[in-house]
This record gives sequence, structure tokens and C-alpha cells, in this order.
Amino acid sequence: MLSNKEIIEMAVREAQKCAREEGLEIGQTVAHPTDGCTYELRFVKGNIATVGLTAEQSPIGQPVEKIFPLDELFDPNVTKEKAVQMIVLEKTKGQPILN
Repeated sequence: MLSNKEIIEMAVREAQKCAREEGLEIGQTVAHPTDGCTYELRFVKGNIATVGLTAEQSPIGQPVEKIFPLDELFDPNVTKEKAVQMIVLEKTKGQPILN
């Protein structure tokens, strides 16, 4: 059985794959695996993405701006969806499917 940490790591990798294949949009909420916050995708130049928060969005009350490799960003909502799918699969392994 997978641990919660393993499930989250796998879900992040799947979400990153989706982001690379389907793309991310300017203004979309994104996250990076080394940062515990979510940000708004501001702009992209090559594989460099600038993300940030307005002062109103920021927990510190000041604007925040960070730079990450674009291919490492992901949609946290996709991560949640993937993690839930993995948990359901883990919990239902070997159980009969009811029609």
C-alpha cells in the first residue's frame, strides 16, 4: 500500500505531465513541488515562468513574485484529482465491482 507521501509525489508528477502536455494559461493557479504556496502564473519566457501574488492575495500583505522552470509547475487542482483517484484505486484493490 502506498503512503500518503508517495501518493502526493505521484500525483504531482502526473499533474506536471498534464501541464506539459496540455499547457498552462496566464492567470491560472499553479504550484511548484518545492514551495508550499500556490501562485498565479504571470508570464513565460522560454522555459522560465514568473508567478506571483498581489498584495491582497499574499499572506504577508505585500506583492510576491517568484521564478520557476515552467516544466516543473503544475495545477494543484489536477494534483488533488489525481491523488483522489489513486486513493480510490488503493482502497478498492481486490474488491469486487458491483453493477
